[in-house]
Amino acid sequence: ERLDYLITYGDLAYYIYNNAKDFYPEDHVFHFSEKEEMMEKLKELIIPGTLVLVKASRALHLETVVEELRDLD
Repeated sequence: ERLDYLITYGDLAYYIYNNAKDFYPEDHVFHFSEKEEMMEKLKELIIPGTLVLVKASRALHLETVVEELRDLD
């Protein structure tokens, strides 16, 4: 199966986004350099039962994103 959405964050992840945008509709692939902007997009897209995979270097401190996603109603 394919991903419904791909959201990348950080300088190095831009390369993932740049390649993926050729294979997905433009409204399904996003790149963010600001964590807050990424969270707003995630909140917009996530509905109950959504599976989210968060993969990152520990240096990006995405634990805060995971915690915020867990708290969504």
